[in-house]
Amino acid sequence: MPVSTKIAPKRTPLSFLGLCWYAVGGWSLLQRWSVRKHYLKHPERYLESTISLDDTGLSIRNAKVESRLAWSLIDRVMNTPKGLYFFGFNSLSFVWLPLRAFDAANSQSAILNLLSQQAVRVTDAA
Repeated sequence: MPVSTKIAPKRTPLSFLGLCWYAVGGWSLLQRWSVRKHYLKHPERYLESTISLDDTGLSIRNAKVESRLAWSLIDRVMNTPKGLYFFGFNSLSFVWLPLRAFDAANSQSAILNLLSQQAVRVTDAA
């Protein structure tokens, strides 16, 4: 009498697929999702702010705080397709300026020119 056995097809564990997704760039999506979730959960912490840039530095003002940073405190600025990200030393993030924040008088190129004059290092996002 013949004996039949079923051999189950090999399946890739779901955790392996998740790890591959994470390695390929899922970490970026996960990070964005996490920031968005935090922002939506605490809208009272994120007030509309006015950011001014001039020869002396960068100033931030909203209903709760007024702060001024000299250019010497800004280590670098990352130029991304969606805006400018200002960093202090040890990659401490200071300010995110999305493209929608720029008007004609203060275009992204004008701000990049100001940063160049102030010898602030600008890197392009990869």
